[in-house]
Amino acid sequence: MRISNLIRGILLAAWVGVSTVAAFAAGPGGPVKLVVHASNSVAPASRDEIARIFLKKKTSFSDGRPAVPVDLDESSAVRRAFSKDILGRDIASVLTYWQEMIFSGRGTPPAQRTSDAEVLDFVRNNPNAIGYVSSATEVAAGLRVLSVN
Repeated sequence: MRISNLIRGILLAAWVGVSTVAAFAAGPGGPVKLVVHASNSVAPASRDEIARIFLKKKTSFSDGRPAVPVDLDESSAVRRAFSKDILGRDIASVLTYWQEMIFSGRGTPPAQRTSDAEVLDFVRNNPNAIGYVSSATEVAAGLRVLSVN
């Protein structure tokens, strides 16, 4: 039964990757903005460090504070852009990675939110959170845009 659930998960991941092709225009600063809580003093981070945090291979920021990543829903064009640009993977590959981690008992994926506003709210309410939103999204008080090297 577990094997069939894994196979279903893999097939679902492949279907999502194939069926969710939508155009996404990158803004002047790239397709996404990384955001952290305003109290988070972490310096600019490398793409590799950000990818490791979102894949939960790294559980803290460079300053030692815990890192709590939050993803957008799999159907989001912003998530597709983030996955491609930062993680170096398509959505299907990321979903397969998380299915394998769950199945082996080695991890669970980041929390998900359905909109940029929900991601910003999550980060604003959690000083250790890191998320991403569309580059066109205004980042309000209580949040800070994190530069990526």
